Amino acid sequence: MNKFRALMISIAAATVAFASVSHAEKPAEADNFTVEAKPASAAVGADGKAVFTIKVAEGYKWNKDYPAKVTVAGAPDNITLKKTTFSQMKGDFETTKEIANVAIPFVGKTAGKNTVKVAAKFSICNDKVCLIKKAETEVALNVTE
Repeated sequence: MNKFRALMISIAAATVAFASVSHAEKPAEADNFTVEAKPASAAVGADGKAVFTIKVAEGYKWNKDYPAKVTVAGAPDNITLKKTTFSQMKGDFETTKEIANVAIPFVGKTAGKNTVKVAAKFSICNDKVCLIKKAETEVALNVTE
């Protein structure tokens, strides 16, 4: 019985030590990418385009082989979003090793200041591992007279 108890304590200690090491090696989200959504404006009846950007931190690169996706939600009544789902595999992303841009086209129906929610799921890699990430932000879409 004592051997069994000693074995269980050893396994528990090894598990705690391993979890501590792997947690310490995992960088914080802010350390490996940033997101930016530049505000966009359009006149009533005209086309507008907002740009959502993911910037990969030094030591990482954009994973062009991952089926990254961006969705836009929460459009108010005075804006028509021409598209709400964007897919890297369908050519909706413009990418380099460091940056991914997604253009969000819209049409203003009536004047007003608005925001929409943007959510992304994507992957970035370093020399050792590829990480699947999620990010959310808001972008201002303003319609002028």
